[in-house]
Amino acid sequence: MEDKARFQKAFVGKVTILGSAYKVQTYLEIEGYFGVKVTHLGANLCFLEESEEWVIEDLIGEGETWWKQWFSEVRRWNEEDVNNGRLA
Repeated sequence: MEDKARFQKAFVGKVTILGSAYKVQTYLEIEGYFGVKVTHLGANLCFLEESEEWVIEDLIGEGETWWKQWFSEVRRWNEEDVNNGRLA
């Protein structure tokens, strides 16, 4: 139950460049965003968790030009999120 509650607070980001999901945490830290934890879910999806509530929603709303550097889409996580992309 604890994991499900954690996941329901999280977001998923789809990266614009296939394979760059592995570098997103570094990109965020270079930009000074330390309140978001990134876990890659394969080649093109990232699981995004915030250390404080509303951090990601604020970035999505106010920083649209900022996050679109790396993501084509950022949305709330749902149970159907499955990454079909693979790197060889």
